[in-house]
Amino acid sequence: MRIFLLVATVYIAIFCQLWRIPRIQGMMGDMAHSDEFVPCPPAATMIQRGRKREGLTQGQLADRLGALGWDRPSATVVYKIESGLRPIGLHELAIMATALNCTMAYLTGEADRRRKPKKRPS
Repeated sequence: MRIFLLVATVYIAIFCQLWRIPRIQGMMGDMAHSDEFVPCPPAATMIQRGRKREGLTQGQLADRLGALGWDRPSATVVYKIESGLRPIGLHELAIMATALNCTMAYLTGEADRRRKPKKRPS
């Protein structure tokens, strides 16, 4: 998992530099695990689409995020991210992609395909 997060962090950093997207540095409230935050408007829309495609409410997505290691998720946090009121950290973006069964590139608008769904144990 750590290798994945490292690769994802490098990918997002390169993406931000190539497209000249500013990064916000520093600690910001409940955004734990990373001090880099990506203001990415496509992510807000893609997260909402992914949640609806998975058939989840904001509360159910928050529960799934908590099970994957997100610190203090709530339906309000999901709402704020989906509406673009709260930036998403790189670590959070990786967890969100896992929860929505897609890639970080898909959530940032860099890829048009979701990853193939994995069979979940019953």
